[in-house]
Amino acid sequence: MMQPLLLELMIQQLSRTETPGDLESWEDLGPVLTSESGDHFNAIDPHVFQDGNKWWIAFGSHWDGIKLQELNDMTEPIGDIHSLASRPDVESNPIEAPTIFKKGEFYYLLTSWDTCCSGIDSTYKVAMGRATSVTGPYVYKDGNRLDEGGGTVILGSESNQIGPGGQDVYEKFGKYYMIHHYYDGDADGVIRMQIRHMEWKDGWPYFRRTGCKC
Repeated sequence: MMQPLLLELMIQQLSRTETPGDLESWEDLGPVLTSESGDHFNAIDPHVFQDGNKWWIAFGSHWDGIKLQELNDMTEPIGDIHSLASRPDVESNPIEAPTIFKKGEFYYLLTSWDTCCSGIDSTYKVAMGRATSVTGPYVYKDGNRLDEGGGTVILGSESNQIGPGGQDVYEKFGKYYMIHHYYDGDADGVIRMQIRHMEWKDGWPYFRRTGCKC
């Protein structure tokens, strides 16, 4: 029998099933994490991942930036809330959509910066840093910490592809791919999804500029 498939719905709810194609089979497990006015974190944009024998959940948007907490049995965050990235010097702290993955000795943190969901007026872009511990501190090449406003953009608007972001990373046969959305400037801002192969140099990922009209 296959293991139950776990899916976070936003971040407040968790559901599971052994037959994901059967819409009636999903079981609601209730809230995982919530936030309200006065909290220092915003409980959206969850990213759940396994590191060794531990599961973690990264989350957060604006407010006080990107957070990380250990998960107990996939349903309960436990222990300290770690601050991973923030942009305190930018109005409203526009950072969200954390993605963490490991390659070699490093953990890599990708986030989306600035404004999403405004069609061709979107200013979304993807920034990153890395750390030797899953809890950070994450830094970029210049050594600036992401939780102190550091980070470097590795993918921004290009040609007809406006506001790329909302990213995730998939590894297969030793190759890494980033999946993200963007707004098509040649189609009045229609939202599209794209998969890009991640290139690597000196332990840092980058993307070739293609001028794609896809």
